[in-house]
Amino acid sequence: IREIKGAHNGSVLGLAVGTFADGTAIAVSTGQDRVARVWDLSAGEPIGVPFTQHKSAVHAVAIAELNQGTAVITGDTDGIVRVWDPRAGRDLRPPYAQHKAPIAAIAVIRIEAAPHVVSARENGEVLVWSLVPPRPRVRIYRHGSMPVRALAAGHIGQRPMIASAGDDGGIHWWDPAIDLVSQRARHDPLAEHTGGVWALAVAEVSGQPAIVSAGADHTSRVWDTSSGAPIGAPLRGHRGPVRALAVAEAGNRTMVISGADEATPRVWDLTVAGAANDPFTGHEDRIRSLLFARVDRRDRLISGSTDATVRQWDPDTGAQLGRALEGHHQWVGALAVAEVAGRTCVFSGGADTAVRIRDAATGNEVREPFVYPERVGALLAVTAESATRIVSAYHDGTVLVWDPDTGNQTAR
Repeated sequence: IREIKGAHNGSVLGLAVGTFADGTAIAVSTGQDRVARVWDLSAGEPIGVPFTQHKSAVHAVAIAELNQGTAVITGDTDGIVRVWDPRAGRDLRPPYAQHKAPIAAIAVIRIEAAPHVVSARENGEVLVWSLVPPRPRVRIYRHGSMPVRALAAGHIGQRPMIASAGDDGGIHWWDPAIDLVSQRARHDPLAEHTGGVWALAVAEVSGQPAIVSAGADHTSRVWDTSSGAPIGAPLRGHRGPVRALAVAEAGNRTMVISGADEATPRVWDLTVAGAANDPFTGHEDRIRSLLFARVDRRDRLISGSTDATVRQWDPDTGAQLGRALEGHHQWVGALAVAEVAGRTCVFSGGADTAVRIRDAATGNEVREPFVYPERVGALLAVTAESATRIVSAYHDGTVLVWDPDTGNQTAR
């Protein structure tokens, strides 16, 4: 275990992982203390000096590769986006601060081989600009006066796709390679939930690009991005707002998993006209975390709940796989999967401060849980140079880096 104590003075609000050109695996953490820090995941040591140019809490972070090397992009609650050198801890270019509105999310996408930053602001604005000069910064779209709550960026085949949504219930999407010229996002007024949209994903359904959305109206919906028309009927069944959404490929099938303010996640098969399997019954309280993983050459859905259990499911049938993984005493809000001594293991953490490691196939604990005296906020599994590390972030600002094979602390 590599422990990074006092990484931040307060909550860790953002975490991103990446690698330098020499293969060094890194993590960038941001916090309520207005500081961004870079860590060597193999050594558990800080890299360079902390980045301290932000004047407010930093919620959003992403990592990009530029011609001159790796860059970090961070956004704060003053609406400032900065691009900086993770080794030197200094700005690579002047900060971008067109509007004084908090940055809700940041993503990086390649458009015509050039890296671009996508930033969503709580004033309803989404902006895209190139990280390769001399291309100008480009304003893309404005969601009226309502905050942006969800942002997705990805590729379907070779085609880039960006989608954003917020409290107004509208979903906005565009192919930035085309729409950067017109500075307009494609938007169909029919593509609207009856409440705020809180989760988005880019997907491919029967070979066609699509957007999957979920939100306050208790539904998930799928949209054809070429026409703006819905694909099938809304995916109904949840009894509360849908806050978590993931898309995965299972063989030739596109599956959507959704989690809401209740104990039952649901999985939908988009290749069969939005058909759903039976609800995943077993949890006794609401779902806090969801993860798709592959165990023994089979796809699995893993869920963590306020009922203090972790459960594994067959995404095709909705059947629970094995017994519930018990041992936590309070809610489970963070999950990760990694190989330990040749076995696929589930890592789980939450309010009871313990990170537990269980064999995904048997449910047995691999070793004693690691306990740090704070709630676990996030878990990530990172592999670089054939070495796997688990990164955990805690509510007091501490970041820990684990060697899951040994469990030993090698740096502090």
